[in-house]
Amino acid sequence: GLEDCVVFNTNRLTVQYDGIYDLNFWSCLTSFPSNTAKIGIKFRVNGTAFSDMKVLTKSNSNGDDGLLAANDLVQLSANDYIQLYIASDTTGNVTINNMMLTMKMIKAL
Repeated sequence: GLEDCVVFNTNRLTVQYDGIYDLNFWSCLTSFPSNTAKIGIKFRVNGTAFSDMKVLTKSNSNGDDGLLAANDLVQLSANDYIQLYIASDTTGNVTINNMMLTMKMIKAL
């Protein structure tokens, strides 16, 4: 049945049915690569196409915490998969304290 419409595989969420899916992401950043770094996230479908949606946060001073949260509605076909990408405009380490990515079908097609 539809109770298993999204399956977790290594580094991806894979859908089992054609449909409209609701993606939700949340994370807490406890360290930026620098005191002026910008951090952004995007979703990627099937390892090729990036979502139009992007969310950015910026550090204002050393020791800042940050929060990234996003949601998006996407139309996917059976066996399509979603991956999450995080990047910075500054070389260095980003420390993520907590993170969650969920996906649920809201309409079967």
